[in-house]
Amino acid sequence: MNTFVHTHIAIFPICEGVFIVDDAPGEVSSEVERMAEVILVIQHFDLTMIQSIQRFFNADSFWRVRGDLKRESEILLVNGQREPILEIDVGVWYRFRSVLIGNQISGHFSMDSSDCEMQLLAKDGVYLEWMPRRVSELYLAPGSRSDFAVRCTSTDVISVNLMSRIVHFPPGSIPDSNLKVLTLVVTPTNNPASGPTTVSDLTVVRIHRPCYLASTLQAPKVDSSHFIDFGTGGGNHVNFFKYGERGGYLAEWESGQLVEVRSCPPSK
Repeated sequence: MNTFVHTHIAIFPICEGVFIVDDAPGEVSSEVERMAEVILVIQHFDLTMIQSIQRFFNADSFWRVRGDLKRESEILLVNGQREPILEIDVGVWYRFRSVLIGNQISGHFSMDSSDCEMQLLAKDGVYLEWMPRRVSELYLAPGSRSDFAVRCTSTDVISVNLMSRIVHFPPGSIPDSNLKVLTLVVTPTNNPASGPTTVSDLTVVRIHRPCYLASTLQAPKVDSSHFIDFGTGGGNHVNFFKYGERGGYLAEWESGQLVEVRSCPPSK
């Protein structure tokens, strides 16, 4: 018998992983280069949704959700573990590479101790133009990534929780959930300063980025009368004309005429 497995079950709660592309030499500061890395593959399981899908499509499938869903209807796994514990050294910066896997949710991540701080490095694999930037909360949508640095400075052995406020889509349809991602156990370190990054404050540097990532906030205004608008109302439309009504082309100009060529400002 062939077992049908719905895409929601086959992908978002099961298959996961990360593909890390190494930084080019000199692409980031030496402080970031020396940081110990921690990979976080965060999976959100909506158990109610999975159970509903499996009952509708395949009551006898190999994937089953059991238990009292009124007591617990969603969970988070980190690298396949629930609420794992990670030991880190006090005063040392760690680089966390995170990805969120889920469906119709977003995650707002924060730490429950003022003894620890987070510095944002990159979003979706793209470094901030000015990096790092201190943040109190990180936002992740399904499939999105975030690189951030963490350091805790308590002189005592402490436990710090990385928490997530899960917002369901559409917002307000289901009350937000507060779930623990992992616990950091902060302990004294014997690492020399020449090893992991132990500076008190990270140096903010400007990252050289390719032209297509240059900021357009300060770019001069341009003639925006030429545009291509795609729509699907009652059929495929381009610039408000149904596909095929304009003979298969979008616009016309004289042969040899340079319409407009623009290049984005280089990142300095």
